Amino acid sequence: MPLETLINYFDNKGWPGDVDEDKLHERYSISEEPYKKGWDVIEIERHRAILGDTYGKGQPMRAFQTYWMRYAVNPKTKNVKELSEKSGEICIDDMPSYVDETLPEECELSITLLEDGNYLIRDLICNSERIISTIEEAKAFALELVDDLAGNFQTILADDGFPLSDEQLKQLRDEYTENVRYQIIDSVENLWEERDME
Repeated sequence: MPLETLINYFDNKGWPGDVDEDKLHERYSISEEPYKKGWDVIEIERHRAILGDTYGKGQPMRAFQTYWMRYAVNPKTKNVKELSEKSGEICIDDMPSYVDETLPEECELSITLLEDGNYLIRDLICNSERIISTIEEAKAFALELVDDLAGNFQTILADDGFPLSDEQLKQLRDEYTENVRYQIIDSVENLWEERDME
């Protein structure tokens, strides 16, 4: 049987990190992918933390990518060949929490009273600023930052080398943008309420 051959291979060569025989039985599948005559391809489903999240045994990951370790197995000859992994979807289980944790590193707003009675709204991280007089102008300034922040998020995904379809990239960017928009407007409203008025 292909699985027994792979278990013997791991027993002799060493088991991959965080995989044991029980986990192998839970997570393996025989791929339909053709390899060579007489060989089967066994895939083991795994997950890796991404976007600054970390893995802790028994702890859920907020942001992760599914991938499959792949091995070609010939049960007759008992040969095993490690194949390149197969990448799957990216999942961010709690986008509001992700944005809440990462937004302060990307955007930090302040509102300061000026001598003429207007206000200076400023993003202290990217050094962008504007003179405003109403909360609507403050919100407009903040919303102009959202597209840049969404672009930064998309760049992070691309730079980390995640193989994403255009559809999945759009879905993640849209979800991120919606959450950033909500949190940045909330931040502006709080700053406006707390602003100096004299």
